[in-house]
This record gives sequence, C-alpha cells and structure tokens, in this order.
Amino acid sequence: FVVWNFTNLCNLRCRHCYQDSAHERLPSELTLDEKLRLVDEIAAAYIPMVAFAGGEPTISPDLLPVLRRCRDHGIHTTLATHGGTMTPKLAAALAEAQCKYIEISLDSVHPARHDAFRGQPGMWHRTVRGMRTVLDQPGIRLGIAMCVHQQNYGEVEDMLQFATDLGACAF
Repeated sequence: FVVWNFTNLCNLRCRHCYQDSAHERLPSELTLDEKLRLVDEIAAAYIPMVAFAGGEPTISPDLLPVLRRCRDHGIHTTLATHGGTMTPKLAAALAEAQCKYIEISLDSVHPARHDAFRGQPGMWHRTVRGMRTVLDQPGIRLGIAMCVHQQNYGEVEDMLQFATDLGACAF
C-alpha cells in the first residue's frame, strides 16, 4: 500500500512532527490534476490501499476529490488526522467517499499536556470532539494514535482505557 503525505499544510505546531509542516502550501505540492493522475497510476499498478497523512490532510481542498477517485477505482483508503477539523459534514463526506478508517492522534489523557505537545490551547477538546464525530458516522472506524515520549509514557494504560471507553477499534 501507499502512505501519502498529502499536503504540507497544517494548522498545528506539533513538537514531534517529522513533516516540518507549514501554514502554506509548498510550491512543489502536486496540483489537483496531478494528484488525480497519481491515483489513476496507483490503480493501474493494482495497489489496493492508500493511507492519507500530512501535514493535516483535512484542510486540503483536494482531499475529497482524490478520495472519490480512489473510491471509483476501488482503492481502500484511510486517513490520519489530528481530528480538530472534523465536523459532522466532513465525516459524512469522508464516509460517502468510502474512507473506511480514520486515525486520530491524541497524546495524553490530560488536556494541558496534549495541547502543549500539539502547540495549540484547546486542541485536546477539539480532538476528542472529532473522535466522537467519527464514531457517530456509520461506515467509518476510529483508531487512536499516541506519540509516546518521556512526558507521557506513564499514560499508555490510561490511554488504552480511554480508547476502549470511547469506542475506538484500534490504538
């Protein structure tokens, strides 16, 4: 399968980010037409799955057209997101595009610790709201990703319990 860092755009400043994301599109980022052609090439190569990541893929206007092209080719798609942009409208559009699994990052059961790690106050609450929105959308499974580091490694069991209590299918 293909893991596609779909855009460099991101609205957070996460301390661990390997993507070196920016608040603007990179000049070298593929255009929508190029992205759609790439999906056609992926389909022609019989690659059955594409996992979309970022940056933050949900803030790219190209995400839904590309997911729909994947759907039209029968390619299984998943999405990794920070969850803070998830709305019922977006979740419904993702389900319509047949995105089957959404992985949302949550790095602490403590809001202040998560917010500090992600570089934005209030992010924990927006992320958890996004998780609940995904869970309310039929046809999409929720996974929770945790970046384990020195400040939160003691929370792994609590996060497992949180994920279970919330209804996530994976951690």
